[in-house]
Amino acid sequence: PGRDRFATTLRRLRWPVVIFWVAAVVLLNPLANSLSNVTSNDTAAYLPSAAQSTRVVRLDQQAQRSDADVDQAVVVFAAGKPLTQADIAAVAETRTAVAHLAGRVSGLGEPTAPRPSADGRADEFEVNVTSQPSSETTVDTSAVQAIRQAADAAARTAANHDHGLREAVTGSAAENADSGGANQAALLIRALLIVMIILLLVYRSPVLWLFPLLGAAGASVVAKAATHGLASAGLTVSSLSTA
Repeated sequence: PGRDRFATTLRRLRWPVVIFWVAAVVLLNPLANSLSNVTSNDTAAYLPSAAQSTRVVRLDQQAQRSDADVDQAVVVFAAGKPLTQADIAAVAETRTAVAHLAGRVSGLGEPTAPRPSADGRADEFEVNVTSQPSSETTVDTSAVQAIRQAADAAARTAANHDHGLREAVTGSAAENADSGGANQAALLIRALLIVMIILLLVYRSPVLWLFPLLGAAGASVVAKAATHGLASAGLTVSSLSTA
């Protein structure tokens, strides 16, 4: 009899519990989606608070009287053989295009002069991307996208492109942009598809696989909202942690 009463109680609580969690996920979803707005990606975010390197970063920010984050985008051109004049011209064209973007694209500074490698097979230049911590990922993503478009256009118009000239944009700005929300969303969708296929094979049902998947999605929303609360309360949370 006691077991029957317990089972009856569970059945009665089933729908209230489901309604509670659905409401919680809906209410917490805005916090989960805005998690990137409270993350910090400056150098000190990846170091212990008592480390000497952290103190140096803080002192440098105080000396500059700014809390702005400065990330670097490194534009690299390389080939299997020494760069030709057409390749070098493509590098110069890319640098000029990026220089024209300075002031038009938020946070993008003036690029440095090209620096060829010792063996003549590569050339590169750098450009700083400055932003506030709350908008670092967004600013880095926009700047890196603009730089990559300029580099791709220059490489396509290089007269000797068949020679094997390749271009890439790396550096801390590119790393931050590539680990941003859009790329995480694409990775999440692929992961969901894989899990969905596995659950379909395990449960062999067109419906049962949906429930554990919904539970996992709800747990993700709750976890991201909780992390948002911790970051708002003063805990340092970086994009690496949120990923």
